[in-house]
Amino acid sequence: NNLVPTNRPNITRPVPDGTYGGVSVASGVWSLDGPGAALASNTGNKIYDPINYGAVGNGVADDTVAMQAAIDACITGNGSLYLRGRSYLLGAITASTAVVGNPTASWRSPKAIVGDNATILAKAGTTTLWTMQGTSNMVMSDIRFIGQNNCVTVLDTNWTQSAAPAQCNHYRKIEARGATGIVWKAASNNDSNFDSCVVVAKDWDTVSLQILANGGHVRLNSCEFLPGIIETNCQSLIIHDGVTSGLRVTNGDDNDILYVSGYHYAMGNGMNVEIATGGVCKNLQVLGGRFENKSTNGVYFGGGGSINAILCDAVHFLPTSGATGQKLVADTLTSPAGGYKSPLKLRGGFLTDVSTASATNVFVSLEDVNVDGSPKSTIRVGGA
Repeated sequence: NNLVPTNRPNITRPVPDGTYGGVSVASGVWSLDGPGAALASNTGNKIYDPINYGAVGNGVADDTVAMQAAIDACITGNGSLYLRGRSYLLGAITASTAVVGNPTASWRSPKAIVGDNATILAKAGTTTLWTMQGTSNMVMSDIRFIGQNNCVTVLDTNWTQSAAPAQCNHYRKIEARGATGIVWKAASNNDSNFDSCVVVAKDWDTVSLQILANGGHVRLNSCEFLPGIIETNCQSLIIHDGVTSGLRVTNGDDNDILYVSGYHYAMGNGMNVEIATGGVCKNLQVLGGRFENKSTNGVYFGGGGSINAILCDAVHFLPTSGATGQKLVADTLTSPAGGYKSPLKLRGGFLTDVSTASATNVFVSLEDVNVDGSPKSTIRVGGA
């Protein structure tokens, strides 16, 4: 059951049964679809190719109409979209559609969108390049979305319906850049994975990825967000390895956050992690990695929101670019009601020229931490 698409002679590479462009698929007979194509009998999945719908795929010709036609047919046929490593110049594209009359207001989209190292380029005058809302269990992989400063937002995979969130999507090797505003909007993508993605904002003060999940669990694995802020509000967020340039927590979900290793810079306002006013972070844990801050009087954990507890294991905090006057935690952070200070515990790790003094509402304790070349340990006493 190898895929040997005979109806498009310039696609000659067979793909082993069970995978396609690196994405796992159900077994069955695969065929390429398009107007006038000679199709094999299809008992499993169907591949839709925008070239079969009139796209040129050279990055110069306007392929908007052809791409939208291929996507619409793909959704109707419950298939997958294959971009075969070409470049497409596009205006606004909508890659999902609401199911009319469905009581849960669900949406339909391609089951998978496989770029095979494809590039999507925005035409001048495009507000949002690629909109794909309300998807579940969808895979999108190996695509570069380049706004060319022609669009405000490059990717919009928000879920906008009230019935249920988007769930279990898998974004793999996606690159998004060239937007004048928020680069990638992914609100309510609950229980979704972002693997080896690169998102580049226009500067250090602009949001690169907005994942206001409003519940659920989000995983960022070996991704790079530089420059640009990750803005989040969810039940659980894991940032595993990779590079970030600022995390901002908004609103009042649980926001249990875990960093595992990686390289983490500060955002333009001088904070590495900002719990914004009105935001709540129940638990923040950092396991290894390096936090750099180049701002004089910069703060590694700051903002005007509420923090319950912070635990840092074997983390290196380091001022750069000659920055001075830095603090580990800001006095502006608040603690939950109850009259006690929230704990911030450092266990192991290394700090240079960073104040570890307790803040107004956060008590800092150290356990075998190297501070300016000397080991330090402190003990929290009572309800200090």
